[in-house]
Amino acid sequence: ATSQAVVEETVSAYPLAATAWELQFIGEPEERLPMLPNTRATVVYFWDRYTGFDGCGWFLGVYGADAEGVLRMNTPAKTPHYCAEPPGLETQASTYMSALLNVTEYEIEEEQLTAYTVDDQRMLTFDPEKPVPILGPRWELKFWWHTEDERWLPVAPAVTSSITFAEGGEASGSGGCNEYTVSYEGDLQIEMVMASTPENSELPALTFGQIEASTAECAEPDGIMEQEDGFFALLDEVAYYFKMGGMTMMMDADFEPLLMFAAAS
Repeated sequence: ATSQAVVEETVSAYPLAATAWELQFIGEPEERLPMLPNTRATVVYFWDRYTGFDGCGWFLGVYGADAEGVLRMNTPAKTPHYCAEPPGLETQASTYMSALLNVTEYEIEEEQLTAYTVDDQRMLTFDPEKPVPILGPRWELKFWWHTEDERWLPVAPAVTSSITFAEGGEASGSGGCNEYTVSYEGDLQIEMVMASTPENSELPALTFGQIEASTAECAEPDGIMEQEDGFFALLDEVAYYFKMGGMTMMMDADFEPLLMFAAAS
């Protein structure tokens, strides 16, 4: 197949992949529910997975889309909800997630994503999410792959595992209990856009050296050490990364997803 045919095949198979969106309003334009002040909600599409923030917590699920505009999003895993002010944020988050799961069709026009349910009822309207540089910000773990159970786990309540990349190949963060430093190799200046290949071979490489961490044992909150041990073990397996908007996914040498991060607010 020619390279152009490969590109066309990829776009047809994954028409929403490598896109990141921020919610502008819910409902029809003339009856819109605007976002509450100083709140936001997002959705990011990788290949067959979607992720994002509903305003209170993070979500990660499986979706299917085609080039004809059909879109289905399965019920996602969710992190614990932490809704603060303003009043009504919990309701807004619930309304957004309900609408997202009822979407049946989509269209992208003039750089805006519009999602519909049956009878062409407009549910959600998005603008492109602004990209976040991977160097500098603190990236907080939101989901991690539990190897033994073979499933994604949301982060434990009140446990923050994180990583911050500095220039010069050094990174640092918290496993949740212990602070750590680690060296890395990879070109983190790359803004990956997955419109050129159906294969994963062009994803930017990322590998980590030996983790240097303190050795405290934390008893609380519940699940803190399991998450930290899992996080450190998975960092050692990372071979590639893929960043869109404010989300970064890290994968192993077989391109299997391992870790899902969001940029800290």
